[in-house]
Amino acid sequence: MHDNDKNFKVIEHPSDAGISISSASLEGAFEAAARGMFSIMCDPGGVKPLKIKKISISCSPGMNYEDLMISWLERLLYLHEINEMLFSRFEVIIYSSAAGKVMLKAKVYGEKIAPERHELYLSVKAPTYHKLSLYQDGVSGKWQGRVIFDV
Repeated sequence: MHDNDKNFKVIEHPSDAGISISSASLEGAFEAAARGMFSIMCDPGGVKPLKIKKISISCSPGMNYEDLMISWLERLLYLHEINEMLFSRFEVIIYSSAAGKVMLKAKVYGEKIAPERHELYLSVKAPTYHKLSLYQDGVSGKWQGRVIFDV
C-alpha cells in the first residue's frame, strides 16, 4: 500500500458478526440464536409481535443439531427478506417424528419493517459453518454454542 495515495482510504469493515448461546434446553438455544441474530440486525425490543409466521423444518438423513441451527436461521432470514419483517419473539419445539426424523416447528412473532421506528444495524447475509458449535455441556447440562454470521 502506498501511504501517499489520496484516492482511497483503507477502512475497517467487519465481514462477520457472531453470537454465543447458552440455554437450559435445546429449544431455548434455538430461540436464543434467533434473538441473537435479530439483535445484530436491529433492536428487537422495538419490534412488536403483531404477526405470526409458522416454520416447519425436518432434518434430512445425516443432519445434526448444528445443521438444523443453520437451516433455522436461514429460514428466518428468508422470511425477513421476502416479507420485509423483523422478528422479536420465537417459540420453538424440537421433536422426533414416528419415523425417527428430527423436526423443528416454530412460531415467530414480528412486524413489517417500519423505517421511522426501526433502526436497522447490520444486514445479516447468512449464518455460516465457520466456528459453528452447538452441544450439551456434560457438567451443567446446558446447551452451549456459537454462530458466526456473514454480514
